Amino acid sequence: MNFTNIRQLLLDQAVEAQECQKSNILVDREAKSYLLEMVNSKLITVVTGIRRSGKSTMALQLLSGKKFLYFNFDDEILGQAAPGDLNKILESGLSINPGAEYLFFDEIQNVEGWELFINRLQRRKYKIIITGSNSRLLSMELSSHLTGRHLTLALFPFSFFEFLKFKKVELPTKNVTTENIALARNYLSQYFQQGGFPQITQYSFQDRISRQYLKELFDKIVTRDIVQRRQIKNIKSMRELALLAVSLFSSQFTYQSLRKACSFKSINTVKNYLEYLQESYLIFILEPYSTKIKERISLPKKLYVVDTALAEAIIPKTTEDFGRKLENIICVELRRRDCEIYYIKSPNYEVDFVIREGNKIVELIQVVWSLDNSATKQREVKALLRAADEFQVKKLTIVCGSDEGDEGEEVIDGKRIKIISAWRWLLDKKIDT
Repeated sequence: MNFTNIRQLLLDQAVEAQECQKSNILVDREAKSYLLEMVNSKLITVVTGIRRSGKSTMALQLLSGKKFLYFNFDDEILGQAAPGDLNKILESGLSINPGAEYLFFDEIQNVEGWELFINRLQRRKYKIIITGSNSRLLSMELSSHLTGRHLTLALFPFSFFEFLKFKKVELPTKNVTTENIALARNYLSQYFQQGGFPQITQYSFQDRISRQYLKELFDKIVTRDIVQRRQIKNIKSMRELALLAVSLFSSQFTYQSLRKACSFKSINTVKNYLEYLQESYLIFILEPYSTKIKERISLPKKLYVVDTALAEAIIPKTTEDFGRKLENIICVELRRRDCEIYYIKSPNYEVDFVIREGNKIVELIQVVWSLDNSATKQREVKALLRAADEFQVKKLTIVCGSDEGDEGEEVIDGKRIKIISAWRWLLDKKIDT
């Protein structure tokens, strides 16, 4: 590596970091307070999440006013660094800011052997922040060399709460007026359409530009975070599976069905490729809940995408399916809240989300766009009641997309079911009213 220009590159990156910190359009993320606790600890702070979800921006916000160095390895020059180059890169940085107390490494997992370098820096009492867009590459090395010396936070695109915060909109969740409800529906509709990636929210792109932005993001994730890092030779098949997986959001699947659809020879290839998509945070796979191990293995799993707007940008749509979108948004929010979630598939009923804490199921959630149809309501309620009996669950919830008139609690067969509108559920426990 030619170090002649490294110092200038780091100076340029420092200017970019300062400009980000000075921006007047930043929004405090929900995870900010927890991240602050992590940064102030003596442990290494690790922030993971899909590309362009705001990891670096949030970390730079917390470093405002502190003495720090910023190293962005998602760069055509630093990205080529070898293990032996890291110390010289650090020395170049320290020549710019000799008194730096915090070291911020962005996408350093691109460099082989980075974890040993970080290990040494921690022993020198630096406070270290690492951000990266691949959960496995970070976790494997961290668990091997930095066990018990790091804390990890997963960051997602904007939640509905953060989306409203960015728009400078405050909505009460109690004692709401008709005007509040209309406003909530309007912004939820915008959230459905725009998704939660910060730059799209920030610039209010035209639909065509937003779609292009999301298409390019998808391509970068597949090519750089998966194909290049995993050295995949069959790029066409990897891309086809990625497109199919994203298109199947909120749907059940089997490895066999995906193998046939993409003409793979081996189910193991399908499993590996799906694992890579999960590691990049593009998709999530939900396991079926069962006390029987054979059932867990044999039953279909469910796919969800990190952002439904991204899915719609790369997959041509014929009709709107608000129910699928809402279910996906609820799933991502549950992941954002760090819930352990499953779904139930029984011969006689299905439950969208099972929330487990330890060995106990604490809540069952059904998601439906509308309860106007009595048969739909009966089906959703019946499924909750059956699952509640089978697994001894008291907290039962139906999240409804469009019907505030159905909100409230109903007692059926001695069991209390809470019906709540989607916008209120998404904001619940986040706004003091």
